[in-house]
Amino acid sequence: MKKPVRIDDLYQLKFLSEPVISPDGHFAAWVVNQAEKEGNHYSSSLWVMDLSEKVPKKMREGACSGLFWLDSRTLAYRTANTIWKLPLTGGEAEELFSIEEAILSVRPLQDGTYLLHYSHSCGEELDVEGDVDVFDELPFWKNGKGVTNKMRNGLGIYNPEQKSLRPVTGPFVDVLYFDVSPNGRQIVYSCREYRDVQSPTSGLRLYSLQDGRTQILQNQREAQIDQVKFLGQKFRNRIFYTAKTFEFVGRNPAYMLWDPETGRSEKAAFPDAMITNTVGTDSAYGGGALLCVCEEGLYFCNTGRHSSEIFLLPPDGAVRQITSWDGAILSFDKKGGQFLINAMRGQKPAELYLLNPDASGAGEQVTDFNGSYLESRAVQAPERFTWVNRDGVELDGYVLLPLNYDPATSYPGVLEVHGGPKVMFGSVYHHEMQCLAGKGYFVFYTNPRGSDGRGEAFADITGRLGEVDYGDLMEFVDQVLKRYPALDEKRLGICGGSYGGFMCNWVIGHTDRFAAAVSQRSISNFISKGLCTDIGFYHNFAQVADPWKDFKKIWEASPVSHAFQAQTPTLFIQSDEDYRCFMSGSIQMFSALKQHGTDAKMVLFHGENHELSRSGKPQNRIRRLEELCGWLDRYLM
Repeated sequence: MKKPVRIDDLYQLKFLSEPVISPDGHFAAWVVNQAEKEGNHYSSSLWVMDLSEKVPKKMREGACSGLFWLDSRTLAYRTANTIWKLPLTGGEAEELFSIEEAILSVRPLQDGTYLLHYSHSCGEELDVEGDVDVFDELPFWKNGKGVTNKMRNGLGIYNPEQKSLRPVTGPFVDVLYFDVSPNGRQIVYSCREYRDVQSPTSGLRLYSLQDGRTQILQNQREAQIDQVKFLGQKFRNRIFYTAKTFEFVGRNPAYMLWDPETGRSEKAAFPDAMITNTVGTDSAYGGGALLCVCEEGLYFCNTGRHSSEIFLLPPDGAVRQITSWDGAILSFDKKGGQFLINAMRGQKPAELYLLNPDASGAGEQVTDFNGSYLESRAVQAPERFTWVNRDGVELDGYVLLPLNYDPATSYPGVLEVHGGPKVMFGSVYHHEMQCLAGKGYFVFYTNPRGSDGRGEAFADITGRLGEVDYGDLMEFVDQVLKRYPALDEKRLGICGGSYGGFMCNWVIGHTDRFAAAVSQRSISNFISKGLCTDIGFYHNFAQVADPWKDFKKIWEASPVSHAFQAQTPTLFIQSDEDYRCFMSGSIQMFSALKQHGTDAKMVLFHGENHELSRSGKPQNRIRRLEELCGWLDRYLM
């Protein structure tokens, strides 16, 4: 008999990332990460595969990321600020070069130099003595990066023979994305340049490697320009980029093509989606590409109603969907007529798949790093249904049944609320949910209005947080209770993080239907959220209201203003270095509940950030789940 999924099974999961195919299409490489109890860290290993034989082979053990190919038989990778090369023929890795600054990514250039995307100081040294931080710009810190005051991510050309780094961008330019032209003569990059307050908008610039001149293609006052790619000769050497304007929060970017012949931009087909995967899970780790240019055009990832998929923008401009999977595409590469896709499908954690887009079928799974774990565990597949809400909108519901479900038995249940709100839940493996189902809970979740995957109109709840989304969630609970009589309406809990934490805080101030709540990395006060966090001053104020123009609206939209009505016992889980949802939010809500006689507990993790549940130190991730399950067991079991 298979065992239930347990909290410390986290140590058995393998997390795949960064798949890359060699230039000749014959080999593939990727990274495997695993949480380690001893040492409380994540181990990494580098793997390769001959795509004709499809037999994975471990090349090295040890930290590595940022994989790229120097040629079809030589890999390169990054450890901190050092770049290494490793031949497929074997032998020890050899250091290519190292710099003092933190390297973010590397692209080899045709003349033997390297284009570096790296983090650096602006050059304006602040008078700092002792153990202090000094802030004089916004944002002064960023989640996962710590204090970033006067820090920027720039581009530079490193010459290994001269051991010199020549900046391409100015000291106050912050580079977001970049690409090198097929002929190796130009660099295109999106960036924002600021000295005091970071603008939400960004621009597009073109740098000539021949004469060192920079041309501004789009200024940074009009839109947020992010992803950039050279498209090659079949596209008449045009440059692809995404440009998001700010009529409302939740707006999807326009897909743009800049023409070197006319010097102007025109809109490409609009899929009404971001180039990303927003299917939520706590069981993915590491990075990788979500777009690439091939002879056929630009391949990119979009998130749909139930899963994320690969799409193609060909030279004729007619965007078409390439994959049709029920799951999440975490990263991919394409060369030699086939895709190498790092994906979560069904209830499988990430594995690699080979797919020929011209052949029928769902592709071939070529790794099985998590197979033995799945064979030993009773992983529950969610049941999915649809219903129509009070406003005539069809919504999707997902339900994980308790392990060894018996319809004649009464069970407690937990409503899970995703973050964002512009992300989504699908059918992929989610460790927290599987642990709860293994303990005997119904686990149910939905994608209310405000979620991703159904276009920008569906995602637009600007100024209406806690209204339409709250209504959708409460109707969803009613639907689940109606469809599953074994679910005990007196033993319901609610869990969520980030926006989901906001919703937990909001719910307990507006209804007593839940017997327990777990609010994680949460928002309770949009005024302090906007003034303390890395995105609050431009994102959250735009999402709700400007407090100096409409204090009443932003206060009433803040869960803490309704906390005096809350009677639901609530656990707050927070990280002290979470600069996306700062700890002041959880502290305020916790204090408000305590002052009004409601049972509350706060668990503050030191040295963790907004990503605690996804990439925090393994022991802290285990402790988080133990606290969450313990709180729910106390009130619901």
